[in-house]
Amino acid sequence: MAFGAVAAPTEEDLQALRLRIGKLSERLEEKEETKKEARDALRASERAISEANRSLAELQGGALKIRSTEGVGTIVSVRIPVKKAQPAVKAAA
Repeated sequence: MAFGAVAAPTEEDLQALRLRIGKLSERLEEKEETKKEARDALRASERAISEANRSLAELQGGALKIRSTEGVGTIVSVRIPVKKAQPAVKAAA
């Protein structure tokens, strides 16, 4: 064999390489599925939190608005009206 020459891969080498590629592909698919499940769970929790916050604002006579664009950002607007304080009632002495 001349200096710098590379031996041709054997069928066994190719088979082992195909097996490794297959295993790596499976692992990648599993990771992608796990990431998708995590994204879905995060979205569900964000919706639940948003609804809870919206309910709290509405109980106070206000409102909650959320605008979100993926890859751009989110704008959250909360409006809670100011109520005038009632004068303290003095207890009878």
